[in-house]
Amino acid sequence: MQEVNECFYNITTLIIKTLKSVIKLMPKDIHCFELYGFDIMLSNDLKPWIIEVNGREININIVLQ
Repeated sequence: MQEVNECFYNITTLIIKTLKSVIKLMPKDIHCFELYGFDIMLSNDLKPWIIEVNGREININIVLQ
């Protein structure tokens, strides 16, 4: 169970560091939010590796109509 918890912690840390690295490029529109999909691969020792990150801007006004 400790290995699983550590693996999830490492994935979370990897995602946060990735988002922090592009924070200046993220849209700052209060009427939209950005949805990101992370493709992560685990090595044999449960080390997470980012394969790719996909993003999509979603307009809140369109979603709420």
